[in-house]
Amino acid sequence: EMMDYDELYRALAKEHLESGLETEHLEWELGLGGWEKDPVAVAMRDWCLLNAPESLDGKSEEQVGREMAMVHLLAEARRTAAAQAWMGTEQRRQLAGDDAAKKAALMNAAASSENEVMISEIPDIAISL
Repeated sequence: EMMDYDELYRALAKEHLESGLETEHLEWELGLGGWEKDPVAVAMRDWCLLNAPESLDGKSEEQVGREMAMVHLLAEARRTAAAQAWMGTEQRRQLAGDDAAKKAALMNAAASSENEVMISEIPDIAISL
């Protein structure tokens, strides 16, 4: 049972229009162009191409793009949560200190390791979509 991203997208678009926002804003928010730079979304698309090509059958490039944009959004939320959780302990805050560059590097490392976790989960996620 494939998740209907298209339906989800239409629901989001409707919500956006009702609140007076333009569709362009939604597309920007969904990062419809940004997913190609997201290692998790790219890995998901590649996994589908390789292991479940039927899941992409009959879908336009635009629709696949929308689905991967959803993956990108979800991955972004998990990366943010991982980075925040990493910075959540007093000890780690002291480790980073006031050094913004060091703090950014440590948060990036936390986000990158979350990417690896998500990529390792792809077969299960893709199968359950």
